[in-house]
Order: sequence, then C-alpha cells, then structure tokens
Amino acid sequence: MLGFVLVYRFTGYLMLGPAPVVGAGGTQESWMKNMQRALRRHHVARLKAKRRFHWRMDLRHEPRRLGIAIHTPCPCSCWMCGNPRRHLNEPTWQERRFEAHADLTTDLQCRDTAG
Repeated sequence: MLGFVLVYRFTGYLMLGPAPVVGAGGTQESWMKNMQRALRRHHVARLKAKRRFHWRMDLRHEPRRLGIAIHTPCPCSCWMCGNPRRHLNEPTWQERRFEAHADLTTDLQCRDTAG
C-alpha cells in the first residue's frame, strides 16, 4: 500500500509526496528520480507563466515560441542583447568588484604607511 510523506527536499517547500516503496521493485533512487522530474516540470510551468508575454506578445497559443522563450529567453546576440564583454570590451561584474576591492585595499594600505 502506498503512503504519503511530507517532503522538504530540492524545493525548500513542504509538499505531500508519495512515500518511497521498499520492495516490490521500488527503490529510493526511483523515488528521487520522480521528485527530480516533478521539480523540473514545476520549473517549466513556472517559467511558462512568467515568460508568457516575454517578447511583448501573448505566446500562450504558440507552444514552439513559448518553448524557445523558456529555454533561450534572449532572442538574439546583437550588441544590445548579447554579452557586453564580447561586443563592447567591458569588464564583467566580477572583474569590476575585484578592481573596486583592490582599489579599496590599496587606499587602506597607503593610509597605514602614511600615518
């Protein structure tokens, strides 16, 4: 007989899920696989609702375009939509933070040696 248990894995939410069946061909791995599938389907449904009007038109009746909007939300790679490092030779946010931290550290070291 199948039972239900509260599951807190993967999502961070308490949900009612099927209890893992031990014996009769059911294993812990198959139960985890089903939970991963459920989580993946949950995220796809969430993104479908969120990106329904992603390109300023209703994609509800166009499943192919909605699927493209879910998996590749950026429609092109022009200089306005694409990677600014590639097109405009700008540093990434990580490099900007590193430079700001390095400048701050250098300023603090200069103040320590001057005083």
